[in-house]
Formats: sequence, structure tokens, C-alpha cells
Amino acid sequence: MLITSIRNRIPTSITKTRRSASSAVTFTLLMLSISGYADEGNGYATIAFRPNVDYPIGGGPSSVAVADLNRDGKPDLVVANEEQPDNGDSYVSVLLGKGNGTLRPKGDFATVGQPVSVGVGDLNRDGKPDVVTASVYGGSLSVLLGRGDGTLLPRVDYAAGYSTGPVAVADLNRDGKLDLITSVVLLGRGDGTFGPPAETGVQPSDVEVADLNRDGKPDLVVANYSDSTVSVLLGNGDGTLLSKVDYPTDKQPVSLAVADLNRDGRPDLVTANLTDPATVSVLLSRGDGTFRSKMDYSVGNGAYDVAVTDLNGDGKLDAVTANVFSDTISLLIGRGDGTFRSKVDYSTGYGPLSVAIGDLNRDGKLDAVTANNGGSASILLAR
Repeated sequence: MLITSIRNRIPTSITKTRRSASSAVTFTLLMLSISGYADEGNGYATIAFRPNVDYPIGGGPSSVAVADLNRDGKPDLVVANEEQPDNGDSYVSVLLGKGNGTLRPKGDFATVGQPVSVGVGDLNRDGKPDVVTASVYGGSLSVLLGRGDGTLLPRVDYAAGYSTGPVAVADLNRDGKLDLITSVVLLGRGDGTFGPPAETGVQPSDVEVADLNRDGKPDLVVANYSDSTVSVLLGNGDGTLLSKVDYPTDKQPVSLAVADLNRDGRPDLVTANLTDPATVSVLLSRGDGTFRSKMDYSVGNGAYDVAVTDLNGDGKLDAVTANVFSDTISLLIGRGDGTFRSKVDYSTGYGPLSVAIGDLNRDGKLDAVTANNGGSASILLAR
């Protein structure tokens, strides 16, 4: 499905990064500055942008992660490319960072057909970051173990149910071995291989793992695009889950983040909602795995992904959305009480689908990366 068709209709079913793209792809590097205090002295930092720098990459970037793949202390990028080239090989691209916010030429590594999401973790416990991708079209995961120098071993594929889109990497059963979680759970053996898939009973547009009821056992929370809900599945601590409990969001939640927005020690939920006009929904936690009614905040058109972090260094969590229909990101500065200030929009490349956060130039300030379906990605460096 081309980006032009996405703009003309809202799909009836969706995964977090399910999009096709044009063939020419670049990375767009935008420098941002945290320029002190703004808004007539109200006490929060603003963001400004410098001219962009472009990097060539692969076809149809749909998801991006930031990690130090070659263990040199400099953050790198790994990008899932959904577009399938003429030779039939789908791939992830690795762009090693120079530590100053610039990137080396990409290296490509084959995956299962048309990956739409990417995760990073030390799957075989050798101290080297590994990569996993998910393909919504084949219902498969590809595991690519890292060599520790920024290159990846050939993939090993795992069946993961009828439809696989988002993927989370976490230790769901508390055995010290990372597991893979999507619409199914694949428990890790600790050597980079995984057991058979166990059904969760959900078909999410996004998935996160966190201890939602503070009992020391990881829980699962998913966004449900079709039902306009999030589902909470509390964990038993052994990799199994209790039955889901649903909570309403605004319409068509595509992406999900978990963070303590009001600084009460309880993990809260934030969803990016593709509805028109687009919003984010905030569901504050009661601390026992249940959540209060949603609060909605306006963002740019076509909110498709959300990241939550303290971007302006004031100790209060902020939110950033990637807005696929308006070619922007929206910044919502947090007040520290679970509410946000009004959005501020900034231009990106065409069709941003995914946003990730990391300190790319090692200046102690967090930067943002978007993967743009229409042929580019944008990096915003904090000054």
C-alpha cells in the first residue's frame, strides 16, 4: 500500500508500522536546540531546528531503533525496511554512528519478507546486541545475532502466528533470558533461540511489557486499533498471562508507550491515535494494574507512533508523536502531573511512521529519530 493511498483512506485493520513506500530513501538529519525558557516565562524549554543533512538508506523504512551495535560507546541506528526490492530480499539497515550525530554508510542484512518493526536486545547473553524483526505479511520473526562489530549473522526465522506486526523484547518469565512478544509469546532459551509460540489471544497494533501492578512480575499491555482500546494482561511471572481487561482510548490507537507521567511511581499509558483529528490518549494508573479514564490531547494529523521521555531536561516526561499524514512530529511538553501542554509541530520527511529516542551525539541530551515511509528518515539532535 503506497503512502498516497494511506492519505486517502483509513484502513480497517492496521499494525504499528504497516506501510509501503517509494524506492528512493534517505536519512534526514535535523539539528534541534533546547533554547532556554519560552511561552512568556512559563518555565519550559522550547525546541528549534537547524537545516537537515540527508543519508541514503534502504527501501520503505517502517521502524527504527537506537542502540550501540558495535559497542564503541556511540549510538547506532537499525531500520526495518518494508519495501521489497526486485531481487526479493527484504532487509534491515544498520547505520553506525560516529558519535557526533553523523552516520557511516549503511549495511544491509536480509530478513523475512517485508519487516514492519524492529527490536534490539542481547538474545544470547554474549554481551553483543542482537536484532529481531517482525513481518505482518508472513506472520514471522527474524532473529539476527550480532557479531559485536555492527554486523549481523544470517537470520533465523520463527513462525509467530497468523499476523505479526509489533515486537517487544523482554524477560517475561523472569529467568534472565530475553523473550519475544507480539501476538504470541516465544520464550527465550538464552542462546539466541526460542521455544514454540504461545497465543496471547490478542492481535495488537502495538505491544509493551512493564510491571503495571508493581508485583515484580512483568505484564503485557497492547493497543487495539479496531476496538479503540488498550488491553492489559497481567503476568503470572512464568511467561503466562491472565485474561485481558480492556480500557477505552480515542479512536484507532496505533502505538503505545508506558511511563510514569505524574511521578507517583505508577506506570501510566499513552497511545497515539490515528483518528481524525489525531490525538494521544493518557490513562493514569491506579497502581494495581487498573487505569483511570482517558484524557485526550490533540497532535498532528495521522499520529502513528509515540515516544515518551524527558526531552527538555526539567524532570517531567514529555511526549513526541510521528504524524504520517501531516509530515510532522508533535511535541507535547509534560507538566509532571499527567497532563501535557498544547502541541508544537515540526516538519519531517514524507510520512513519518516511527520515532525513537537516544543521545546520538553524546552531549548528554536526548535526540529523536523518525523513519519516514515516503523515502526518508529524520534525526533531531538536541543542542
